[in-house]
This record gives sequence, structure tokens and C-alpha cells, in this order.
Amino acid sequence: MFNLINVVAEAGKALGFDRSKSRDENRDVVEREIRSLDVEGAKDVELDIEDDKVVLKGQGLSQAAKEKLLMAAGNIKGVAGVHDKIIAAKKEAAGNFHTVKSGESLSKIAQQHYGKANEYNKIFEANKPMLDHPDRIYPGQLLRIPPKGK
Repeated sequence: MFNLINVVAEAGKALGFDRSKSRDENRDVVEREIRSLDVEGAKDVELDIEDDKVVLKGQGLSQAAKEKLLMAAGNIKGVAGVHDKIIAAKKEAAGNFHTVKSGESLSKIAQQHYGKANEYNKIFEANKPMLDHPDRIYPGQLLRIPPKGK
């Protein structure tokens, strides 16, 4: 079973993704973004565009790499959803996704997911290279929350 991750289309990096553009132009925008992150296995992932949604499919990636690619595609302004059709190489505990709300910080999000605000660095590290500083998050941004104990 494959999942659709709904995201806030108005939030994210303004990279030129737009429903008025051709499917190929939008695919190029997303492809450049996810390739720029240097996530292991990203070059083997197939990418397609369906209206304002990104479809990622492939296999053989780690669970963490899979989640980073899904998140990166979902954090492009104009993208309203990401179809997850990636099969991880081995069965690992999946992380969660969290959409940042106004007034939230990584500490507040860590408290919510782990019960400890000082676990914020775990979330920060899991979202590199998309995040370059723990204080630079914005409402509507999709974050990867790694499983407890990872």
C-alpha cells in the first residue's frame, strides 16, 4: 500500500513549481531539489508529477533516506502532496512527519513527539541538509520525526 502525504502547498521553498507549467518543467524543479540534497540512493528514485502532486517510486533506499526525499519534495512551494511509492531496502521503524504550526519550535515539537524538549537536536539532525539551523523552521514546513530510540 502506498501513501499520499498531504502538505501545505503555500509553504515551502519557492523554486518555480507551478501548476501552470508543464509536467516536465515541474519534474525538473523537483528533481534538482532532491538531487541537490545528496541523499544516498536518490539518483535511483523515479519521479513523476500528477497535477500539483509529486510521485516518488523506487526501492533499495534506507527508511531514513526515503523519508528525507519525501519530505524534500513536500517542502517545495506549490506541491500539495507527495505519493510515496518507495519501498525501503529493509524493514525499519518508520518515522513520522510533522507539519510545523505557527509558534512551534523544534523543542516544542520534540516535547510533543518524545516527551523531552531537549531531544530537539534529534529532529534537527534528521532534517539535514534541508534545515541548516534549529531555529529556522516555518509554519507549513514538513519535518521528519525519527522514531524513538533512533
